[in-house]
Amino acid sequence: MVKVQLTGEVEIDLEKLAECFAHLDDDQQAQFFCKVAAIADKTYVGRGTMFSHGESNADWQWSKIGEHLAECECSTDRGREMLRGIVERMDRKKEEAGR
Repeated sequence: MVKVQLTGEVEIDLEKLAECFAHLDDDQQAQFFCKVAAIADKTYVGRGTMFSHGESNADWQWSKIGEHLAECECSTDRGREMLRGIVERMDRKKEEAGR
C-alpha cells in the first residue's frame, strides 16, 4: 500500500506517478490496471467516438493509446516490451488453465 498524506492540492507528474507504480508489488500493479479500467469505464461514458461493434469509449481510448505507443517518437521499445510481456503472460496462463 502506498501511503500519502495530502493537504491542499498537489500535482503529480508522470515521472512520480511511474515511480510510485514501479514500487508496487505485482499484485498491486495488477489491481492498479483493474482500477484504471473501472474508472475509465465511468470517465469515458459519452466521450469520444464509439466503435460500431459496441466497444465502450474506454476501449476506444485503449486503441488510441496503442496507436500512440506504436507511432509516437516519445514511445520506447522498453515500454512496448513491458506491455507485450504482460499480455503474453496473461495469454499463457489462460492456455494453461484451458480457457
